Amino acid sequence: MEKYQQIMEMWLPGFQQRYSLKLEATDVQMQLTTLGRRLNEISTGLNDAVVSSSRETIDKLEIAMSKVYKIAVFLRGDYDARDVDDEHKKARGKKDVIDPTVLAFAEMQARAEEGLRQIGNFHSQVMEIQNTGIAPVKQKITQMIEQNITELESIQNQINTAETSCQNMQQSLKTQTDAVQSLEKKIAESETAATFSDVGFSILTFGIGNLINHGPLDPFNLHGELDDARRRYSDAVSSLKTAKGRLTELCQSKATLESSRATHSQLQVEIPSLQTEATITESRCIMLQNQFSVLKDTSTKLDLKVRKVQGDALVTRSTAYSKDEFVAGLLEICTDALIHSRLMDEVQMIKGEIFAEYGGPIPDEIAEAGYAVEEKLKMRNTLPSIKARL
Repeated sequence: MEKYQQIMEMWLPGFQQRYSLKLEATDVQMQLTTLGRRLNEISTGLNDAVVSSSRETIDKLEIAMSKVYKIAVFLRGDYDARDVDDEHKKARGKKDVIDPTVLAFAEMQARAEEGLRQIGNFHSQVMEIQNTGIAPVKQKITQMIEQNITELESIQNQINTAETSCQNMQQSLKTQTDAVQSLEKKIAESETAATFSDVGFSILTFGIGNLINHGPLDPFNLHGELDDARRRYSDAVSSLKTAKGRLTELCQSKATLESSRATHSQLQVEIPSLQTEATITESRCIMLQNQFSVLKDTSTKLDLKVRKVQGDALVTRSTAYSKDEFVAGLLEICTDALIHSRLMDEVQMIKGEIFAEYGGPIPDEIAEAGYAVEEKLKMRNTLPSIKARL
């Protein structure tokens, strides 16, 4: 039982140290794994958000432009010369085609803003991972490595001291062994000499009592010295055993720390790749925010322009809003709407409707606006769309 207790006393501290270091390293590894998984999720989510947001925004722009086409159809022919007696019907017709158009552009703008918000949210998550995730874990690993180095140096110094102590105790044990053997030899020689001594002389000289008590046979107290030597020998054996046990414990601690150092180094290697991944994802977020801002700004511009048409036609100017003014606003919208090749058909239809059914001479400013739309259509064939860049 005592031996088992001694074994446990030697084994338990090392086990606790190994368990503590392993638990600490496992916790850090789990944090790194979680951070890597979050970055992957953000990257995937970012891709999905960009694709869906750009597609849905363009979808809504197509719907809005189809309603612009309805306005162009509403303006067909000599719009300004329509029966003045039917002004109420004329105003109601304008409202019927303009209000849904305004609503469609508002929905497009809202979707573009939502897409930009989603990208910004992913950007914030990446920055959070960098600042509150990777940076603290990197600092933790650095602290673990520094502590490991310090503890290894301390353990090595203790091992050196323990080895020196063991050597000294080994020498002391040899000295005590030699002392015991020397005394045992002297006593043996003394006892042999006593066997051949003149017993009678001993009786006459010292008396029968002294002969029985062996007093004169050990005049130099060799047995007492032997007892002391054996006690010192036993103490030396015990001390050496304790010192060797301590040395073994220190060597085990050193091995545990060296193993932990290797683990910490492996963890440290993961940090640069994680930082690189976070930096790349952050840069991509910034790039996509800048690119998607073009779509959002365009949607805002289109929304403002169609609202201006609405305000001029229905609120400010009422029925006095001329066809030329109407058409000029529609052609501006067509020019700004060409952010994707999918809008080319709608723009061509609107332009074709306006100029084919103008109902009279086309003013120079309207012709110039139509030319600008045509040039933008040609350019659209040679430029990548916003969606393609995203």
